[in-house]
Parts: sequence; C-alpha cells; structure tokens
Amino acid sequence: MTSTTDEPRFLKVAEVATILRVSRPHVYQLIHDEVIPVVRLGDTLRIPRRWLDQQLEITE
Repeated sequence: MTSTTDEPRFLKVAEVATILRVSRPHVYQLIHDEVIPVVRLGDTLRIPRRWLDQQLEITE
C-alpha cells in the first residue's frame, strides 16, 4: 500500500514532541512506559503517524 500524501508514515521523537508540545525527554519516557508505540530502526526510534493521528482524533 502506498501513501497518497506527502506526510511521512513514521515520525521522529522530536517531531512528536513538537506536535504534542512536550519535551523530548517526556516523549522518551512515554516510549519507555509503553504508552507510545515505536518502530526501532537500528539505533533510531520512529513513531507511527497513524497511531499519533488516532490519539489526536480521540482527544478532539
């Protein structure tokens, strides 16, 4: 399945922190507490955009 938008399928921790208006360490803590799911790519962590979009829809 290919995306029809220019939005990335996965976000960096810093991008999620900016969207949620929290600090990067807070996002890492939420990842550690398994509140935010991640995909590990080597040494990097990526958060699925779909998950974040779903969480934001719930809060609206």
